[in-house]
Amino acid sequence: MNSLPLNHKRIAIAGGKCFVELENIINNLGGEALFRPVMSSSTNDCKDTDDAVKHPAKQGASGSEIPFDFYDLPGHKNVRTLLYETLSAEIDVIAFTSNTQVKVFFQGTEALGATSYLQNALQEKVIAFSVDSMTTKVLKEHGVTRIVAPPYERMEAMVMELANYCQQVRLKTSFPVMLTNLQRVVVIGGGKVAERKVRALLEANVKPVIISPDIGRGLETLVQEAELEYQAKPYEAVDLMDADLIIAATSDADINAQIAANAKIKHILCNVADAPELGNITTLGTIRRGDLTIALSTNGLSPSLNSFLAEKFEQQFPDAYAVLLAALGEHRGALAKLEIVETQGVLTQLTKQETLEQLSQFPDTASKLCRDLIYLTSTFG
Repeated sequence: MNSLPLNHKRIAIAGGKCFVELENIINNLGGEALFRPVMSSSTNDCKDTDDAVKHPAKQGASGSEIPFDFYDLPGHKNVRTLLYETLSAEIDVIAFTSNTQVKVFFQGTEALGATSYLQNALQEKVIAFSVDSMTTKVLKEHGVTRIVAPPYERMEAMVMELANYCQQVRLKTSFPVMLTNLQRVVVIGGGKVAERKVRALLEANVKPVIISPDIGRGLETLVQEAELEYQAKPYEAVDLMDADLIIAATSDADINAQIAANAKIKHILCNVADAPELGNITTLGTIRRGDLTIALSTNGLSPSLNSFLAEKFEQQFPDAYAVLLAALGEHRGALAKLEIVETQGVLTQLTKQETLEQLSQFPDTASKLCRDLIYLTSTFG
């Protein structure tokens, strides 16, 4: 066996309940269990929660709404730690062993003003692992759709199901391509995730059709500004007709899964925002400088590295590259006649920092600069 089922996955457990049992199983399967009790420093977080609910007057809140301030400093710290690890994808999975953990984590996140960021991270980067139906229900109520919730009673069987899920995602083949000549692209969904997908499509000069019973304010603005087609209705299988690409970005995991299944039957490219393994394409992080496109992917192994490299490339490739590439396109034939070493010399000179700064200030000089440098190189070497 080349690797254990969990293959170094980092799993944060949001409470003391079942931690020891989960830790042993996770470690035996090759993963790493992290203790992140969001409710207190005690491993018996259920008792703390029960006390808060039974004595609301003492804690200063109704029994159905436990105040974030009730939880002690270690709890505060772990909410922040777990939130940071989730947003930066330093963990692969959050394991919730009670519905109260979900409520407290989201309540603390809301107090920090980061709810939408957390929801996006749990839809695209980090898996939510639930061990019972009530916890799953509360996760869905908080807008989380990428949930592994096995219908088992034994903890070991549950974790194995999680391992199988991770293994399927990891082993899925991937071949990077660039889609061109897209005629009909359909985005199904109206929330923040759908909005991000639409923005990315517009940057690629693709004007999608949007289908959703209602849409958020940001997406509504895009529809108006870009004059996009918006159909205010629920998804139907007929919406896939004549589509080149489908993006499932609703807040309902079942609907997204149905969209993916329908697209597969019709052999249509489909991206599922909250569960990319259900579709047959994933969208890559991209950096655009005119006709220059740099796409990044770590195949889901390290979103943190992906984000780090994206920021690094953003700095390494200034907007002047758009001007430079356009100029090189004009003189493509002349550049192709040079020897490989000569071509490398020309490109090295053109991509020096001082040259890029000059092109940034005086973009009209780019074509002449390329022409003269190619001529001098071809004539004098």
